[in-house]
Amino acid sequence: MTTLDERPASATVGSSSASHRDQRPVNGQATTLAVPREVESGHLLEMLSSGRGALVVGAAGSGKTHLVSQVLTTLTSADPSIRVVTLHADEPDYDLLGALEPILMQQKPGTLDPARWISQSLRARYDGHRVLLRVEDGQLLNRTSQQALSWLIRQGEVTVVATLRTSAAGQSPWLGLWKNNSLGRVDLSEFTRAELQAYLDARLGGTVTADTMWRIWNQTSGNPFHSTKLIEDQVRQGAFIESDGVWIWDGHSSPDPQLHDIVANDLERLSSDGRMLLEALALIGPLPVQVLHDLAPGDSVAELDRRGLLTTTSRTARDGSDELVTAVMHQLYADAVRTRVSSERSSEILRAVSKHVNTSRSTPALKLRYIEIALECGIDVQLAKV
Repeated sequence: MTTLDERPASATVGSSSASHRDQRPVNGQATTLAVPREVESGHLLEMLSSGRGALVVGAAGSGKTHLVSQVLTTLTSADPSIRVVTLHADEPDYDLLGALEPILMQQKPGTLDPARWISQSLRARYDGHRVLLRVEDGQLLNRTSQQALSWLIRQGEVTVVATLRTSAAGQSPWLGLWKNNSLGRVDLSEFTRAELQAYLDARLGGTVTADTMWRIWNQTSGNPFHSTKLIEDQVRQGAFIESDGVWIWDGHSSPDPQLHDIVANDLERLSSDGRMLLEALALIGPLPVQVLHDLAPGDSVAELDRRGLLTTTSRTARDGSDELVTAVMHQLYADAVRTRVSSERSSEILRAVSKHVNTSRSTPALKLRYIEIALECGIDVQLAKV
């Protein structure tokens, strides 16, 4: 495997998430902007400095990797004796032992349990140095790897900092490690409206209109990675116009090539049922959770949730009861998914969803979206329904 990185933390590859600092010019003038995670980075640095490991938890694109990289650079600058071993779990059922194989002792795994094999190998390789094991996307580790890592943490054999999707933080072994105080925890949320406003104001050197702010928020739901990518793309296109010190966004959003690549990779990794659910949500919009379970097995919904592709909110149904409603993480991501759905595939999804459109719990908005997409696909829609 090529996901093992033993370089100093200061040289570790940065985040695939949003960087919160930039120095690109606006109208020819360099601007340094920051939406710092000062509280979160301070908390994480304090824990790692004391030798305590930590979980960094958040949705896809919330800046977990960036925060860890930033803190480890500070930590290793203060203490150059620290050795950071970085593992990027890039696929489900990721094998920790396989990734660590280049630095493990030539000892048959059958003679030692995996955790002790890792522990002895790290002590032998980094004798006299403090080892910090960094695991990206810990939710993708296979069960054996999770158990070995849990043992290492509980025994204090190595300091571990792991990034996790929010949905995984409440599952074993991560929840137990946090509850019994073996690991600390830092949670990263999406940008608040105030943070996104601060980013825009700093980036543009002036206040943006309320309409500009609302449109960007509506497209990205405050996701740090996708918000900053959208803003930078629109700056390059000259879509922000200044008028009397106020900035107006005179463009429209569309998925950039990088987002298309991300979506293509996500779709390839999904099961057929998981992909169908994601496409249905992208096409038709928010759907009640019970509808998703009717369309595909429950583990397909969990699959999308583990990957951080969903957002779930509560609302009052038309019959007065409370129900959970699920949507794609944000509008810009949904737009990128839709571009990859053919007319034939759209027709298949509409047929699967059609029986849920006329129920008493169906909202006018859902019916309208259904009719609009059906007409686009050339499907006959009864006049009474229109």
